[in-house]
Amino acid sequence: MEENHEYGDIIGDPEARYLNRLADRYGTARHLQAGYPRACPSLAAYILLTSGSTHGVCDDKAPEYHRLTGDNLFHQVSAAGRELLRLPPQGCARDARSMASAFRL
Repeated sequence: MEENHEYGDIIGDPEARYLNRLADRYGTARHLQAGYPRACPSLAAYILLTSGSTHGVCDDKAPEYHRLTGDNLFHQVSAAGRELLRLPPQGCARDARSMASAFRL
């Protein structure tokens, strides 16, 4: 998943060597429709990716505005006795912590 870029902006771009190697090796899903409303900001997409639903969220408000209680990836990792060890690249870590707190970890 590449946010804020069209397929042609990444695939074939020599500056995106790593992502192109992944696409060559594993393929791409160009016509994937996961039910994500295109008019919504990115928070809804992250919630959909980690829980299977947008839970009606279509904004980028802070987690305290969206107390989500359904099952999600973070709960499943925790229930398995594991922990998330990697954070996204610098600048995105705050968003990862926000997602975790939205799901009451």
